[in-house]
Amino acid sequence: MSNSGDVSIAPSYGESRLYYSYEKRQQQHHHHHQQQQQQLLFLQQKQKQQEKLEKEMNLKGMVAIAASTTKVENQPSSNDSTIVRPGFFSNLDSFLQSTTPYVPAQLIPKTMVRGRRNGEVGYDSYFILDDLWKSYEEWSAYGVGVPLLLNGSESVTQYYVPYLSAIQLYVKPTMPSYTLQRQPGVSDVDYSNSEDIKSDSNSSLKFQYFEMASPYTREPLANKISNLSLRFPALETYKSCDLLPKSWISVAWYPIYRIPVGPILRDLDDCFLTFQSLSTPLSSTGNGQLEVCSPIFWEANGATGAPAKISLPIFGLASHKFTASVWDTNGHYERQRTNSLLFAADNWIRRSQVDHPDYRFFVSHNIFNG
Repeated sequence: MSNSGDVSIAPSYGESRLYYSYEKRQQQHHHHHQQQQQQLLFLQQKQKQQEKLEKEMNLKGMVAIAASTTKVENQPSSNDSTIVRPGFFSNLDSFLQSTTPYVPAQLIPKTMVRGRRNGEVGYDSYFILDDLWKSYEEWSAYGVGVPLLLNGSESVTQYYVPYLSAIQLYVKPTMPSYTLQRQPGVSDVDYSNSEDIKSDSNSSLKFQYFEMASPYTREPLANKISNLSLRFPALETYKSCDLLPKSWISVAWYPIYRIPVGPILRDLDDCFLTFQSLSTPLSSTGNGQLEVCSPIFWEANGATGAPAKISLPIFGLASHKFTASVWDTNGHYERQRTNSLLFAADNWIRRSQVDHPDYRFFVSHNIFNG
């Protein structure tokens, strides 16, 4: 696919762009370090809230992760697929679960869904994109805590900040058209690719964005989405059930700090690129075969009052500066899982026929540390 379709307002940097070291990214978040004590209290409270939510929703931890194993064409046979070991929770699993967003579920009666048989009861679920972006707000401001076990005994929490890397929204043709809205104070040069993000009645691709700026100059995901929404308001109003299964998002995760800070901080300079589906096809209205693992619906718990949620499992993953001693603590199992997730990401990129700058950089600079 030509780059002319990329909705990018940042300058291109090509293959020679610099991925900054941990120290420089740490400077970018210097204001977080100045308020570390306040943040620590806040994050501890949020961690307790998350643990309570997971308990109320009876999350098993492994369920969403195991479900995210992608089944696409040319994938290795089941004998080569990664199977999550019962009772084993690795550092990689911890990262995948910690960076998986849970958003409020909206319900629609099945009787209202076109193509349903008369008398069919129950509900289908979906989420609104704005609720998804809100789930990234605190992570964008403070980072998301990923519990890790280092050297088999040292428990730490590594914080990662999410950045929008790529997104494509394919919308069902029955959806109304949305057009780009100019904002006061925005120059025409920012709209040089405006035709690429207008609704096109001849195409189901309504919006796409591929980040091309250096990581050091980027703004966190929530801020980026907010700015893009000024130009494309439907980015906040689309419903997941109105998106086609080939709609997806890629998020880049960069480390900022960890608690407690120790002498091996330099070993946690790992960066990750995740891939997730944004579509929740209404059941029985399609062929039943999805491109990737769809978002997962978690029913409300009437006993505890926990609301219904939808999680977006990670189906693909690429890494940069991968530290084997941190993420490959179980050897063969985690290497298999990492390779499986990378294969799924690569397969998705090839089938989507897109040029994903971050992914291209990650796979060409995939450094493995001991």
